[in-house]
Amino acid sequence: MLETSNVNFGRVLSDLEIIEIVESELSNTTCTDNISLDMNQIHVTYIDLLKANQSPVADKPRYKEYLKQLILENIPDVHFSRLPDRTKPEQIFSTKIKDQILSNAQTESSLKDDLNVLLRAAKILRKDIASTMLW
Repeated sequence: MLETSNVNFGRVLSDLEIIEIVESELSNTTCTDNISLDMNQIHVTYIDLLKANQSPVADKPRYKEYLKQLILENIPDVHFSRLPDRTKPEQIFSTKIKDQILSNAQTESSLKDDLNVLLRAAKILRKDIASTMLW
């Protein structure tokens, strides 16, 4: 009975620590930082925590779904995103950072339009310069 209690205690302690780590990382990020965490990093950290807290770990541990559920239940305003490249791990964002990125993207799209106009003007000028007679 005591041994089972220690196993559960190690797992609960690891759960609390991983929640604290993820929450801390998400709250300390800004738009200029690396704005997301990936599930592979979190998974490896969780396995290390389980080992450090003397909780048994399977030979081929698979805790990603468990960790995702744990994070969703315990950290408010978190957003998971799968990249188009399926070989890349799922990313975790703070909803606040996601909203900032979207607002920046709208600003960047207007800058992109301005840049396209300037590039077209430069192309016209280069063509005119190339077609003029030399002095």
